[in-house]
Amino acid sequence: MQVLAYSCLHYGKDYLSYAVRSVYNLVDRFAVLYSPHPSHGHKSVRPCPDSRDELRAAAYSHNSDGKVEWYDGDWRREGEHRMAVMEVWKGEDLILPVDSDEVWDFQTLETMLKFAYKHEAHDYLLSSFVHLWRSFGWACTDQMAPVRLIKPTGSGTMYLPKVGQVYHFGYAQRPETVRYKWSIHGHRNELRPGWYEDVFSRWPERKSDLHPTCKDIWNAEPFDKGKMPSLLREHPFFGLEVIA
Repeated sequence: MQVLAYSCLHYGKDYLSYAVRSVYNLVDRFAVLYSPHPSHGHKSVRPCPDSRDELRAAAYSHNSDGKVEWYDGDWRREGEHRMAVMEVWKGEDLILPVDSDEVWDFQTLETMLKFAYKHEAHDYLLSSFVHLWRSFGWACTDQMAPVRLIKPTGSGTMYLPKVGQVYHFGYAQRPETVRYKWSIHGHRNELRPGWYEDVFSRWPERKSDLHPTCKDIWNAEPFDKGKMPSLLREHPFFGLEVIA
C-alpha cells in the first residue's frame, strides 16, 4: 500500500510540523502545496501571520527519510488548490489530505488506511474529529465528516469507521491567526455576526454555542490532553490555559 499525504498551505506554522510528524511514518510521500495568496476565494487587508520561510522550516523540521516535497503555486480557489495534488500524484493507492492544524493519532490513521485500502470508494469521510477550543484542555465535537482519504482509482463515497480521534487545532490558535483565518475563509460570508468578539473572545465565560457558522452544535467540554499523541506534549501551547 502506497500513500501520498498532502497539505494545501498558505498559513499554519504553529501546528504544521506536528501534523507532518503525526502521519510521517505511515505515508510514502508528503507533498506541501504552498500558495503565497489565499486560495479560498477571499482577499484580506490583514497580513498573513506566517511567512514562506517559516512554513517551509516547519514542513521540513521532520524529514529524516526525505519524504517531504515542497511545491510553490499560486492557486486562487480552494478546489484548484486541492486538485493540484493530482499533478504530483505518482500512482499511490491512497491520498491523505492533511490540514496544517490537524494532528492524527497513529493507530487511528493506521486503521483508516487499512480500511480504505480494502474497500472501493473514491472519497472516504471521517467523523472522528476533536475540535480543541482556546487551549489543549477544552474541546468540542460534532458529526460533520469531511473527506480525509481518497482512492484515485475508486468511485463513490464511504464513511470511515468511527474509531480513534483526529485533533483539530483550528480554534486553539493565537487570536491573530484566527482573525486572519476568517478574513480569507471560504465560508466568510456565513460567519455569524460578532462571532469573534461575542464568542471566541469571551472565553472562558462563553462555553456553549461556539461554532462560527452553525448554531447550537459546539459546546466546549473539559478534555484530557494526556490522551493526545505524545508528540503534542512538546508543543509550546500544551501547558497554556488560554492560547493568547
